[in-house]
Amino acid sequence: PPRRSTPPSLYTNLVDLTPTQAPVEERGTGGRKSIRGTGIDASVTDCVKSGKWLRGDIIDLIMQEIRARAREGGEDIGCYPYVEYRDDYRKRLTGSRRPPKWKKQDWAAMPLHVCGNHWVLAIFDGRERAIQYFDPQHNPPPDDLRAALKRFAQEGEKGEEWEVEAVGGPRQGEEDGSNCGCYVLAFAAYRAEGATPKMDTRGCETMRRVISNFIAN
Repeated sequence: PPRRSTPPSLYTNLVDLTPTQAPVEERGTGGRKSIRGTGIDASVTDCVKSGKWLRGDIIDLIMQEIRARAREGGEDIGCYPYVEYRDDYRKRLTGSRRPPKWKKQDWAAMPLHVCGNHWVLAIFDGRERAIQYFDPQHNPPPDDLRAALKRFAQEGEKGEEWEVEAVGGPRQGEEDGSNCGCYVLAFAAYRAEGATPKMDTRGCETMRRVISNFIAN
């Protein structure tokens, strides 16, 4: 499909994100504010501040925006709600997710919260029957997680076995301990645009401002 001649700034500059469908705060029960259309309590946006770990619901919110922008550019991608994975889950994923629909999508992204303290990203490419695994710390997927991803990809279908490939990209430094979620979002955004992923500590702070502005608008 044709690409945009000028990529949205979410992908290249990470400065000014104008929502395709702007979420706004509204009063919920008990006087609490929530982000309309998401069910996200507005108080959780504290996680967007510098030095905080991004929550899964915020990750999902921005992933949906990445998906919407990719579709505007003619690429049909899928986006699964984030999934928790812990060592004792062995070869299974758990969490809110939908069955794979590879034939209807160019590719699909799944954020994974590993062992409760680290974000990684799995990208399922049905055309190549390949799973790209991006870890901001450049660690390969554990054997059980590798098996769990392959098992998920092949649910309800027959065919050649899927392959899991650890991919490179921007590397999270020691000083970026809480920024793994920003690296995952940046990788997904650049992957959607077909651009070379770029991210560093300064970019993470900019990404946090982008997310904060997105939620506020």
